[in-house]
Amino acid sequence: MQSASRQARNALLLQRTFEPIERDCYVDVGGGGGGGGGSGGRVVANMEDMLGLAAVSLGELRRQGETMRRSRHRLYNIAATLGLSKTLVRMVTRRSAQDKLFVVVGMVATLVIMCLVYYFAAFRTQ
Repeated sequence: MQSASRQARNALLLQRTFEPIERDCYVDVGGGGGGGGGSGGRVVANMEDMLGLAAVSLGELRRQGETMRRSRHRLYNIAATLGLSKTLVRMVTRRSAQDKLFVVVGMVATLVIMCLVYYFAAFRTQ
């Protein structure tokens, strides 16, 4: 039974088209009608306090957003610098390995040349 009433309600809601209200809507809670008008004033004061807190919170969020954008920009700059430094370190490491290879090849070549000089010098004297 409840399911049928829910379906009927949903069908009615789907048939209805809702349009936005083009004018401002205000609710008077000032309590001007007499008989315990103090609670309406408290409601208004509480609402104004909440709106003030919301405005302060939005201001803080905007400020934090600006701080985050500046921080992200700085991080991108640092990352770019580190990327360049990383590439530079890689290049220096590669160059160091090449230099070690040249030293070893040079030492072997020098040893071979010295052995050949000694070999030919020893046989020429005999």
